[in-house]
Amino acid sequence: MRCHVRRVEGFEREAASLQAVVVARGAVAVEERLLIELDRGAGRTGGLRGGRSRRGHRQKDGDAACHRRECESRASRHLRPRDEDRARQRTNFVPHGKHAILNRSAEACQSASECGSMSRNHASGEMSMAPTRRRFLSTVSAAAAGAGMARSARAAEALQSDPRMPSQAEMEAVYADRRNWGRWGDDDQKGAVNLVTAEKSAAAARLVRNGRRVSMSRVFEPEQHFIRKSPRPSGAGACVDYLGFIYHGQTVTHIDALCHMWDVDGMWGGRDPDEGVTTQGAQWGAVDAWKDGIVTKGVLLDVPRHRGEPYVEPDRPVHGWELEEIAESEGVSVEPGDALLVYSGKDAFVRAGGEYAGGDRPGLSATCAKFIRDHDVALLGWDMMDARPDPYNLAFPMHGVLFNFGVALLDNALLEPLAGACAEENRYEFMFMGLPLNIARGTGSPTNPIAMF
Repeated sequence: MRCHVRRVEGFEREAASLQAVVVARGAVAVEERLLIELDRGAGRTGGLRGGRSRRGHRQKDGDAACHRRECESRASRHLRPRDEDRARQRTNFVPHGKHAILNRSAEACQSASECGSMSRNHASGEMSMAPTRRRFLSTVSAAAAGAGMARSARAAEALQSDPRMPSQAEMEAVYADRRNWGRWGDDDQKGAVNLVTAEKSAAAARLVRNGRRVSMSRVFEPEQHFIRKSPRPSGAGACVDYLGFIYHGQTVTHIDALCHMWDVDGMWGGRDPDEGVTTQGAQWGAVDAWKDGIVTKGVLLDVPRHRGEPYVEPDRPVHGWELEEIAESEGVSVEPGDALLVYSGKDAFVRAGGEYAGGDRPGLSATCAKFIRDHDVALLGWDMMDARPDPYNLAFPMHGVLFNFGVALLDNALLEPLAGACAEENRYEFMFMGLPLNIARGTGSPTNPIAMF
């Protein structure tokens, strides 16, 4: 019994600790990430139950109260994975770096489930069941609501403080009225990469003068890496390796396929995501549509250099009109079919102690979407992604260019070395080579993009 009491007390401390983290870093993101981890562990035991309509459910239950109720319901259903899955849960999530909060929270939830959430009735001296998990989820939800309101207030203030900011209706119209759906035919799965013609690639090759090459990929350290060595006669041998990883997110440099995201109107081309993406993989807009590579003119816009600061700050995101200013100051033109790379100084920001996980974060404002569409960009690459909070409350402020405009996204790119090379070469145009793996039905691919001067 003492063991049970200690475990419950530890779980309650986890709830209090997570509440502080939620308030400090942005509750909505932390709550969503926690539930993703819970769903991921429970997915092996059956996943979400019921056949709820995606559009109807999201439209009817979009308010915060309904969202919290569903979060609690979903998490409660998944707090008891099978015993054989518990061991996998412990090994699948490495407790360091950006996953530390999720690991501690998931382990705390698991501990409460295993021990039955026991508490002592001090009057009778008997042990009884206590709704610890419910209190835990209520704590997260309450903190989420408070932090979310604070973020919304700051975002609304930002929207009103700058006359250059588009109105809510104007911002929504950028996506709703300027979609590229059907532009290259109803069955097109390449999107804006169609603008990278053979002539465009040949023109990019003419930008190569001295052959200097710069990688834009971060070091790839997969979560699972197993080596098998096979001895051969006379002391010879060979080895092969197995890699296990999730490349989406902020760890691996990767390209997002058009099927990776969608909104209430559907995925790329207006297709239904329930049909376009199944447990067997992407049936529409998969990354293998770009198997021939994306070789085009690359343009780097160096935001820190333009501002005279080491990195973009959370309270000052990058705006579309600023991209216009930077392009003019660098003497470059962003043309149809180009690969646009926006350097914001993420690595310098992290080295200075900045947090780039849940909650408020620096990056590109939704106002950059108009710049992307105006210039018919084929690929957008960045080191900092969508800025938070978003004053327009869009589901995907900048990731929306993926399924609305068909723009390929180079996510989590390492652009600091490229910014240095551009400064040394005194030019911000180069040949860009983005070569995703030919993954059948893939939602994206790890990649090692190269800039050549």
